[in-house]
Amino acid sequence: MILPIAIARMTSAFASRLARFIFTVLFVITGAFFCLYRLPGDPARMILGRQASEQTLERFREDAGLNQSALTQYTKFLKHSAQLEFGKSLAQHRPVTGIIRERLPFSLFLLCAASLIVIVVALVLPILLFLCNQTWALEIIERLSAVFGIVPPYVSGVLAVVVFAGWLTWLPAIFDSHRFESWFVAAFVLAAYPSAVTFRIFCQELRHSLRSSYALRARAMGFSRSHLILVEAAPNSFSGALGSLGNGIAIFMTGSLFVEAIFGIPGIGLLTYQAVQNKDLPLLAGLCIVFAIGISLLANAIDVLRSTFIVESV
Repeated sequence: MILPIAIARMTSAFASRLARFIFTVLFVITGAFFCLYRLPGDPARMILGRQASEQTLERFREDAGLNQSALTQYTKFLKHSAQLEFGKSLAQHRPVTGIIRERLPFSLFLLCAASLIVIVVALVLPILLFLCNQTWALEIIERLSAVFGIVPPYVSGVLAVVVFAGWLTWLPAIFDSHRFESWFVAAFVLAAYPSAVTFRIFCQELRHSLRSSYALRARAMGFSRSHLILVEAAPNSFSGALGSLGNGIAIFMTGSLFVEAIFGIPGIGLLTYQAVQNKDLPLLAGLCIVFAIGISLLANAIDVLRSTFIVESV
């Protein structure tokens, strides 16, 4: 009986989040179009610079379709975005989709490594410390998490480079994708903030669950401490932790931009920084949409998980 209810809840939650995902991506595509192409000013002049002649500007406007009506430009932009076709990069003179495809594996690897650190530090470590009843270790880590929870990635990234690459010389001056320490320090910096916040909330939820009526009843019935934590407390505490993690997804994704720029990781974060420097509007538009899709997918996936299995376990 529980399984059909869980499946029905998952189906309903999936349909609701799918509609929200489509609306979010459409909103970001519309915002990217108007911010990059329809704000006051001349995009052609901004891209080509003040020294460009009027003939060059007119040729560029005609090739880029900037002399067409706003509705025509938006319709074409929406159609190409749906096909993941963002035109050619103005700086690299190559298709934007191909450039993003080349850089995306580096960012995905960094995000996966950082996500693994978040899971281990924020979800697995508290359970282990509660199982071992290490109160002193919990207090120390919670105090450290209070510090890491207020330090933004661009500050901790610079400090990490100064300490590990400058003082200790553990890291190479130039990022080396074949060295484990290069990836680990960058992933740790990216994971520091969400790990700290989620760790503190998960520990608070575990303490609250262990003092709840159902935990007291289970303790009175003679169940072991491991049963109380693993079966009673942890499943009912994941909802708050996942909620905190879901709220930090945007910071987690956008933080990769600073981390990649600081450490020199050739991912889409560093590519975004370079596109801003070069005023590469087609590349910026494509990157905005890619970031929106990634953030929406992760946030909605966590939301679906919270509203189905976690709710059912309470």
